[in-house]
Amino acid sequence: MSIEKIEALERLEQLRGSGVLTDEEFAQERAKVLGGAPMLVVTSRKSAKRSAGRARWLLPTLAVALIAGGAGVLLLPANSEPGSPPQSVAVAPAAQTKPVEARPAPAIVSEPPARLSWCHMGSCSWRKELDRKAVEKIGEATLYRLTLLGGESNMDDTRGEEDVAKVVWNSSPHKVMVLCSRELPTVFIPGQDIQVLPLNPQEGLPNVFTSDFGIYAEVCAPAGAVFGDSADFARQFGYAVSSEAAESLSSEVTTEDDLLRRIRGAER
Repeated sequence: MSIEKIEALERLEQLRGSGVLTDEEFAQERAKVLGGAPMLVVTSRKSAKRSAGRARWLLPTLAVALIAGGAGVLLLPANSEPGSPPQSVAVAPAAQTKPVEARPAPAIVSEPPARLSWCHMGSCSWRKELDRKAVEKIGEATLYRLTLLGGESNMDDTRGEEDVAKVVWNSSPHKVMVLCSRELPTVFIPGQDIQVLPLNPQEGLPNVFTSDFGIYAEVCAPAGAVFGDSADFARQFGYAVSSEAAESLSSEVTTEDDLLRRIRGAER
């Protein structure tokens, strides 16, 4: 059977299903299609009158269906005869397509870099800076509060900061205060003794201050600054605190309040 005949038969089925053709008319037209004769949907004046009658109620029904479809009600004739009063039949309303809301891209949280503080007696200490806040600014001096996470690694397994995977990190961070000041360069833990750093161009810092100087330089050096050791740092940025001066100042300022009072007095 050709595709044309199949399509013609499908159209006849649709016309019979919608009531335009009776079963008798459908059989006649189907025989014509299968026999190769031209298909005529309406074969007599009587059937034409009947088809016109059906069209008069079928078209308004379709119009009412389009209007009422949004409310979930479709008006259909009570029977297949034209002129019959329509009755309402509830149908499911058309599904509403909700717009797809774009989800915001997840925020990219960068891991703070791990810094090698120093190595001594077979072990190396590490730190990560988790947070930094400026607590107070007095003239050119600024007091910062840092939140650091410490860690430790075996000195034999540590060649540099690329060995961060071998670090065993502490379970909780701790607070460290940093006073960026040319007169009182200080790194200390709240509640512990304060030691002023002896930063000057002539002397190098003792090894015991290696970790403190690393933190101090990271916080207090200008952005993008390049320097070598502590003496080079002091030379570039104007520090002149000798070892004797640092020891004397450390005996005078033993608390955070002492530091701030000293800075405030120097600014007057």
